[in-house]
Amino acid sequence: MPERGTLGEEIFRIFCQRVASDELPNDVSGRESRDVCAGTASPDAAPTPRLRAMAENRDRLVAALDQTLPEPLEDDLDHFMLQLVPFYDPPAEQLPTQTRALADLLTKLEEDDEAVGALERLSTRVGYRPLRLALGVTRPALAYPRIVELTETALTTIDEGGAAGEEWDDLLRAISLELATSEASEPEDGASTLELTRQLLFTTRAEFAGDGGSRYMVVRDGRGIVVPASDDGSVPAPFVDMDGDGLADVDPLGRFVGRAGLVEVPAPFAVLGEGDVLRGTAGRALRADRTPIFAYRDVNQTLLAGVTREAPPLLDPEEPALLDMAYGLPVLLGPEGMREEVLGRGVTVRYPGYDTSSGPLFDLVWGTGALLTEEETDDVLALVDQLLEENEHELAGLIDSGLFGDAVADATPDASIPPDSELWDDLIQVVQWMADEPGLLEAVLRALADPRSRRLGTVYAEMMRFRDEVGFDPADLNRPMRDQVWTDPVDPAAPDTADNTSLFQRSISVIHDLDGVRYCNKDGARLRMRLLGLNITYPLVGGSFDECELLEIENVVDAYSQSIIGRYELEIKDGFLNVLLDVGSSLGIDPDRVLEESSGIDGLTRTPTPEALNRMIFTREGNEFLEELFDPIPSRDGVPIEERHDPILFAWERSFRFCGDELVAPDAPCAEPEEVSFYEAMSPLLEAFDSFDRRREGRFLFGRLVTALHTHWPSEGAEMTQDADPSAPFFAHHDDARSYEPILAALFGDCDWMPAGGAGGRRCDPERGGQLIKRLQEASAVLDGLEVRPGVDGIDVLTNAALSMVRPAEGLLDRAGSAVTTTNGGREIPLTRLHLMLDALSDFDAAFAGAPPERLERWRSARSVLVDQFLPIRERSGARQLENRRVYGLLRVLVPFLRDRIADHRARGDLQEWAEGLSGRMEDTLGSHVGATAFRFSEAVQTDEVAKEELAELVRYLMNEASENDAFDTTLLATADLLQVLEDDDNLVPLLPVLAEGVAPGVRDQIAGGGVVDPAELELAGSAIDTTLDLLRDIVEVDDRRTLREVLANLVSLQENGETPLETIIDVVAEVNRVEPNAGGPLRADDHRSVLGNTNEFLVDERRGLERIYDVVQARQLEE
Repeated sequence: MPERGTLGEEIFRIFCQRVASDELPNDVSGRESRDVCAGTASPDAAPTPRLRAMAENRDRLVAALDQTLPEPLEDDLDHFMLQLVPFYDPPAEQLPTQTRALADLLTKLEEDDEAVGALERLSTRVGYRPLRLALGVTRPALAYPRIVELTETALTTIDEGGAAGEEWDDLLRAISLELATSEASEPEDGASTLELTRQLLFTTRAEFAGDGGSRYMVVRDGRGIVVPASDDGSVPAPFVDMDGDGLADVDPLGRFVGRAGLVEVPAPFAVLGEGDVLRGTAGRALRADRTPIFAYRDVNQTLLAGVTREAPPLLDPEEPALLDMAYGLPVLLGPEGMREEVLGRGVTVRYPGYDTSSGPLFDLVWGTGALLTEEETDDVLALVDQLLEENEHELAGLIDSGLFGDAVADATPDASIPPDSELWDDLIQVVQWMADEPGLLEAVLRALADPRSRRLGTVYAEMMRFRDEVGFDPADLNRPMRDQVWTDPVDPAAPDTADNTSLFQRSISVIHDLDGVRYCNKDGARLRMRLLGLNITYPLVGGSFDECELLEIENVVDAYSQSIIGRYELEIKDGFLNVLLDVGSSLGIDPDRVLEESSGIDGLTRTPTPEALNRMIFTREGNEFLEELFDPIPSRDGVPIEERHDPILFAWERSFRFCGDELVAPDAPCAEPEEVSFYEAMSPLLEAFDSFDRRREGRFLFGRLVTALHTHWPSEGAEMTQDADPSAPFFAHHDDARSYEPILAALFGDCDWMPAGGAGGRRCDPERGGQLIKRLQEASAVLDGLEVRPGVDGIDVLTNAALSMVRPAEGLLDRAGSAVTTTNGGREIPLTRLHLMLDALSDFDAAFAGAPPERLERWRSARSVLVDQFLPIRERSGARQLENRRVYGLLRVLVPFLRDRIADHRARGDLQEWAEGLSGRMEDTLGSHVGATAFRFSEAVQTDEVAKEELAELVRYLMNEASENDAFDTTLLATADLLQVLEDDDNLVPLLPVLAEGVAPGVRDQIAGGGVVDPAELELAGSAIDTTLDLLRDIVEVDDRRTLREVLANLVSLQENGETPLETIIDVVAEVNRVEPNAGGPLRADDHRSVLGNTNEFLVDERRGLERIYDVVQARQLEE
């Protein structure tokens, strides 16, 4: 009895004897092959070529088997094999059923000449990946430390009755139909979508790099063949391009040919047994001058690598943002319903999917397409790119303020307005009016760049935070109220009663009430003046003025605004009085001084100051000059202002003292204090309105803007307005925009007040302020001086973009073909590009409102995680920048890429068609049979928390640079290479329909006639994938020692030569079973048929194959 060898040696002997029984059927005793199979005879002693091939490969095959099944594992293997014995038994016959299904698939592959031809061509592509990564994702997947837990969970989830059982079957049917109907792609006019995807994802920047050095892959052409390297993109010698297609010529098998026949060149990456080949970094093939023979791409610094590196944190099992977003996404695809898709080969399929015509996601893409056709959009993209390169500090500051505001909003959940509020509609209407005034929008934007606007945010913030009583000083009427300090905060949880209304709300209320109010001298007015020490009453000879005969203010708010910027001039309509004042002026009498002395109000001149107007409005009573001249000033509803409003205008006189960004008390010490008044901060904005608003139809647009806010600001409990009757006085919609005051105050302010009782007393801390307005001013100042193209600066770009967004455009339609939209209140209005975007986002909200709450919760959670990961801002040496530099790199790639796409389509004259087709192409992909079933499967999986966590862990493992088994490198390079291979229709199209049979046997027969196919009629039972999963499910259940996990990990572990045992086994099987055993080199078509045929025979032969083993096991008699 020969001494027992290693387990690998014993397995080799058994299989060698099996080959011998085929090769030498008359050698019943096995004498002719015994020594060869035992490894005690030289390969030269082998009686047949196949046995010789077995012998010649014995050492490498035994080493591979021993590495897979090492001696320490033998006891567990014995135990495991015993556990598998019941799987042979009828009626289930799980092992036999699986091998028969596999044999059936191999038979179909062997009988398909086109598929075998594709395999022959693919076999010539040797060394296209680094040796250690040749298996692709298979290696890290099989070596995954949690493969058993993953398998148990996954198989339970997709099993009949599992959380995703039905959805899994639907997905398999969809995939089988997609594979079976595969056809070569029609050539596109211009770059294909796949080509553009590669162009984008293969763009390199240093920000995308990670750990380790270069990670090289070969560059393939559209045929899937490696590209010879040259500096200018031409075909270098010894390769040729005789047909002038720009590609190196190849023979029908894909081998390079030159002028004298085949070109002998090494494989792009090292392969076993290749001989003496000059190789460089990462095993790249080199010429004698040490330049690469082939084109390689270092994917380490590509966008694809950067995106892959960003993925692991987004798959944290506690908050798997990518899965949560995928769970919410179907809500945006449209209502569920039956869909129809026309596949290749004349096949039509009906399936449960989504009504994408009503999907808000596609509406948003449609709206984006409407923007891409405009020249203004390209300017905006150019501006963004320039800002990223030259002014990241200012751009990052705005992002930081936005994140600050978002955090405050999250902490203020009670802030909301009703879904049917027309606040935004009213604001958009005012902006549209502004757009109709030439130069106004630009002037408003340039006003932000004015240094005087820098502290406007804090001014607004303080007015929103506090509700203090304000007024004039009774002891000194003319004392400016600059030193007032506000300390009584608004209670946002209580209604806006008379004593709980912010200074801001009271301000916009009084502006609303005074806007459009015409104020004149009263009927019977007399002008009492003190002139040359004499009290004079005018008219001089008795009588009085009719209403508006002497003085008239056409619009109080307009006049007040002009007074703030020093442009208002009080018009005296009486001609004689004007003459009298002119004569007095020539005699050295100052008419303005006369008016001040007569009224007792400083600044009440022919060019009154805003402080003087404040006193004119609120101190009339008891002032003989004013009482003789004016009636109480009315609101727009006719109610005297003094009866309806407290003297809120005096709040505007306050001076704000800053020490740095900290707001301090008026008398606080500071080395370099900054004093800013409300009037000063408002001046640039008011100057813009005054200069460019033509006051058409008597409207003053600044007043209309404030009215739009006031009309929606009060809460349900407001006391100063009513929302029952729009035609009655004091009407306002009680939409509670007021609830956003805490958010806006925090966002706008340069600082915020520390809670009372903190160390150091009351303090406005800059760290607690969003500083949005200040940063807008800084950014606007940059834009004002930044030239985007000759004669066009950054402000011009934003102005033109805003005009394009808000103006109705001829021919602009929504996805349903309508040129109009409706306000929240149901009013029909012309469509604009802005409405396209806002309507889509509004439909997002409506779609989630009609879905289970968990959808929205997880969508918001995912969105929050993405923001936290992608947009944090850091400050270094006073300069702000995106902390995540890969995101910075992503933006620097995406913006130019999008500009290039726009320019390309504009040059080809199909920009409109391309942009409008974006949504349709997305519908075709996400709403397709495969897309819809994939979404439904993902949804079902995620209803199982354990399955969701296991899925997240697996993907995170594959994309994590810290993972073992070259998981990251393999995933990255395999994905990158797949993006190249997918264009190889000549080889993929013949193979995919055959692979479909492994999913749904008989699928090709069912679609042969074309027409309508019901996916439910496709039979999955008995397929290679179905039987394999059934068997695996039961094996995992009985494998109590987790032996299978160890075997799989060993099977893909690297050997000393860089090859895995799995690759060795596959290669030996191929070499032994090819037409000329162990001939080496790529397999030809007959070789593939021989390998497939011999393997199939081993699986199903009842005399010498596995079927014989099954019979023996099934006939066993085990001792009790």
